[in-house]
Amino acid sequence: MTAPFKLIKGAKGELPDGRKSDGTPLFEDARDVARSLAPERPLLCFAPEMLKARAEAFLEGFPGEVSYAVKANSHPAVIGTLARAGIAVFDVASVAEMET
Repeated sequence: MTAPFKLIKGAKGELPDGRKSDGTPLFEDARDVARSLAPERPLLCFAPEMLKARAEAFLEGFPGEVSYAVKANSHPAVIGTLARAGIAVFDVASVAEMET
């Protein structure tokens, strides 16, 4: 089964995430999101379960300390997902990034 995509922000602010009432994903992939919503402004979507699994796999396979550059994507849902995956070091370059 495809991991559900979490829609973070679009033209109308926060969007729903997760699964439909029958348990199926709201969207199959990012292309399905774009086709279904036809957003006029950019939006961020990601699969939290997939991000967490990839971060965990990277942590398992990399022998050194792993850090995440917050400037890459500072959205709290992304940072929280990475923290739950075991990333404990977050590289910040400004006060604004520290407040994320």
